[in-house]
Amino acid sequence: MTATMLQHFEQPIAVSFQGSVIDGLGDIVQQAAVNLLFGDRPVGRAQSSEDGTFNMSDLELKLGIHKLRVSKLGHGTSEETFQVTESMSGSTQLVMLRLTPTGWNDPKADPSSFVASPREGERRSKKQRYASVRVFFATDRKFQNVRNVYARFGAERSNDGTTSLGVCQVSIPEGHRLGQLENPIFKLHLLEDPERHVALLEVTTQPEDTFFENFRNAVEATPTPAAFVFVHGYNVTFAEAVRRTAQMAFDLNFKGAPICYSWPSHGQFSQYMADEATVEWTIQHFREFILKCLRRSGVKEVHLIAHSMGNRALAHSLSQLSADPSVHQHQIHQIILAAPDIDRGVFVQIARDMSSCGKRTTLYASSSDLALRVSQQFHAYPRAGEAGDKILLVTDVDTIDASSVGSGFLGHSYYGQRTALTDIYDLITHGTPPPRLGLREHNKQGLTYWLIQA
Repeated sequence: MTATMLQHFEQPIAVSFQGSVIDGLGDIVQQAAVNLLFGDRPVGRAQSSEDGTFNMSDLELKLGIHKLRVSKLGHGTSEETFQVTESMSGSTQLVMLRLTPTGWNDPKADPSSFVASPREGERRSKKQRYASVRVFFATDRKFQNVRNVYARFGAERSNDGTTSLGVCQVSIPEGHRLGQLENPIFKLHLLEDPERHVALLEVTTQPEDTFFENFRNAVEATPTPAAFVFVHGYNVTFAEAVRRTAQMAFDLNFKGAPICYSWPSHGQFSQYMADEATVEWTIQHFREFILKCLRRSGVKEVHLIAHSMGNRALAHSLSQLSADPSVHQHQIHQIILAAPDIDRGVFVQIARDMSSCGKRTTLYASSSDLALRVSQQFHAYPRAGEAGDKILLVTDVDTIDASSVGSGFLGHSYYGQRTALTDIYDLITHGTPPPRLGLREHNKQGLTYWLIQA
């Protein structure tokens, strides 16, 4: 008897699914059919409403692999796979499903039939099968006057710590999947193709006054003038940082202005110690940039997101800025710390000052993060982003255990995956405190943390 047949004899559990259906540009799709399948058997049905949302409540499901399939006439069929486990009993799974017009895969089709209106900060040509996302940037990497945009800012530190400002354009291909950073496949695509990959298209530097004027215009054009600043981690190039920022902005359907702050990481696994020294060097420059953003941009909501080693720049900058009365007059809303590669003891020392700068601070940790386990062995002290028995619980910080979210061999980039992005979306868009949809409450020594149900 097969494992699938055995599962039919198990006691079913109650699980609900809520979510939205969007197209290749992130716009809502109405009247799309959403089916939940166990094997080939439908076990749940819904249709997206006028606002693109759907709801399947209190489904009685067997343990095992299920598929959410979404379809609509004139679009392709898309699927997302879920492993239903006992821990999901009574939970509500929050998902986003993406559909692509079928004509985009037909070279004989007229592209103008499928062109959607671009969102603010995105450009689109009728002959292009990709969206172009505008990303503002600040970097203290050394500028290189070369034609190749991927080499415009390298691994060297800028002279005298000068911070370059500007704007990039990044492609999001029509077939983009939520949470994916599409790259060329080795030996098949040697160069980035904007219709297939998240590709860096343009890098334009700007004087400071011009930068903040353009930035102000961008945020004022949105219903709620908002921005998020993303600080990358170790082993990341300038191009990779900007591409990830664009992917996050697109997948989060962020209506404000995305900013990438890129410090001079070497972008090489072997340069961990060099990156450690450089992220300490960048703290002053990042702190000054955040102050300028708050004072010169006209933004009403600023969200700060850091990953891995980039959390050292963010956490120490905010700890220092907590003594500046003007910082508390501005609107830092969400402080999001993803897989922080920062000494656990140091984090505890500065957590209160750091979190006082924003409305809410959220730490995403994982016991599946191989990169942080290696860092812990290297430093001989645990990292703030570890979970399991070492999960860090401190006052004024919401800790989210994302161990169930997979993200490749190292398990270190889970923050950019679909399940984690869905939680970050709720956090940034609505400011919702835990418990949020998809989170399950856990307790340790009288303190509460939250587990993502992937």
